Amino acid sequence: MPLISFLEEFGLDAQLIDRDREMSAGLARAHARRALDADSEDTRFLHGLAAATEFRRAGAHSILLSDRCAAVGHFREAGQSYCRLSNPYGLLMFACAEYSPSDLVASAKEFGFFERGASDRLQLTYLLLAAAAGGWGRDDFALQHQAISGSRASPIGVLGLPVGAYLDLTHALATGEPDFLVRTLLPFLMAHSTAMTYAMENRHHWRMMAMPFHPAEPDILSVIFMVEAAMRKRGDKLVSGLLGMIPLLPASANLLHNAILEHFGEAH
Repeated sequence: MPLISFLEEFGLDAQLIDRDREMSAGLARAHARRALDADSEDTRFLHGLAAATEFRRAGAHSILLSDRCAAVGHFREAGQSYCRLSNPYGLLMFACAEYSPSDLVASAKEFGFFERGASDRLQLTYLLLAAAAGGWGRDDFALQHQAISGSRASPIGVLGLPVGAYLDLTHALATGEPDFLVRTLLPFLMAHSTAMTYAMENRHHWRMMAMPFHPAEPDILSVIFMVEAAMRKRGDKLVSGLLGMIPLLPASANLLHNAILEHFGEAH
């Protein structure tokens, strides 16, 4: 089902989403300019974070609207904005911008994350995942892993998934075992399904997109894109086939499946 059909079937207004996207993109550009002109580090950080957040929202809206070109551009801007703030979360945005796993590692090196770390220790979680998707083994990032291994229960991201879920998936990517990858990817898929279920219960907030969770949630899609890209590099397709085998909310499964097709250029 095309994503526009998804919007119609599940009560989302494409015109409203498009207008909100343009507003988010405009706010992002304004905050980015203010960050460049800021006369203090705190002001620069606040405007830079606001720009990243708004570019992220514009990118997620673009996925819902099946506007692949705009999604790539918005997520690239979001990734750069986050990474300039020493936040490896930007690597997840680059994954949504169709960066390959090896490109993610190159970006991590470009922004100095392997040497300087992150502004927030828990953000190293995202660095480890991107590095594993790019083919690095656990020994390659042992110090970063050790820095957060004691925080496995700490929630991270919009959906509050535990750091341990990311570390398990990182380990699975490093080993490349399909069954292990399936087990460690399930918490992310189920989290999206559960969040969609709760979000759709409040029809007004759902229709107006007035909620922290986004149906095209970059926290989940970026992980899926990284795993799928890593598996395809090894000559396999994992996530697209998995979605039809587990009991996800149909709306969630449909959105994720179509997002994969769009991302990898397979949508008709």
